[in-house]
Amino acid sequence: MEKTANYFFVGIFVSLAMLALVGFTIWLMGSGDFGPKQRYTIYFTDTVSGLVDEATVKYQGVDVGRIVGIRLAPERNDLVKVDIEVREGTPIRAGTAATIELQGITGSSYVELSTPTDDQEPPRRVAGESYPVLEGRGSELRAFLDELPELAMKLQNALGSVEQFAQEGAKMAGSIDEFSKEGTRTATAIRGLADNLKGQIGSLRTDFGKAVASIDQFSKEGAKTAESIRGLSDNLRGEIGTIKDDLGNTLASISQFSKDGARAADAIRGLADNLKDDPSQILRPAPSQRGVVIPK
Repeated sequence: MEKTANYFFVGIFVSLAMLALVGFTIWLMGSGDFGPKQRYTIYFTDTVSGLVDEATVKYQGVDVGRIVGIRLAPERNDLVKVDIEVREGTPIRAGTAATIELQGITGSSYVELSTPTDDQEPPRRVAGESYPVLEGRGSELRAFLDELPELAMKLQNALGSVEQFAQEGAKMAGSIDEFSKEGTRTATAIRGLADNLKGQIGSLRTDFGKAVASIDQFSKEGAKTAESIRGLSDNLRGEIGTIKDDLGNTLASISQFSKDGARAADAIRGLADNLKDDPSQILRPAPSQRGVVIPK
């Protein structure tokens, strides 16, 4: 009888110890809050990589609940629905946004809730949903990590393009250097040609000057001769009528010749002056007097 009583007390003690251990475990895991809860459904169109059932839900950094379910929307291919359960009294409104965040260095994800301070509207209700609906946003950091391989590939391609551009630039620099050398040689040759042409034009200018002086002297002598013959014609006018007429015609011809000679001298003098101002005229053909003909 005494042994039976001892077994009874030992059983009670073990049972109480197990209940205490279970209670302590529940409290340690953060599930000791048995107060009323409220559920919401978050709509995500971004990726929800890292979210799992029972993941933490926080409001501005404070633990307020957990994820109770993740499901695909049958009516939309781009929509993921995440059901959460939070403590009653959490300030969730129509403008509350749910963002996926990373937890420390472990890489696990949780849902962070935030509400504008002036928002007092209740969460929206959507037909067919059991709980009010909130707007979800994907993790920018996780999206960046997901896109990192593609960014690395783009960076590698960009570096390859820069290297190719550098090689092409080196080739272009060599071509420019060779072009500069060829340009220097060409400039030297043109300078020599210009010096020779300058000497030839100087000689030509001297010859033109001599010709102009000769024609000018000839015009002056012709004028003097015409004056002498005109005086002789006046003396013989009364005596020989026929000879006077012939002499008059001769004088007119000589006078016209002297005028033409003077104009020719002026033209040659003008040509010499033009060649002095622009020697390249001697290398260019004279412009057509009929205008420019546009080729068809």
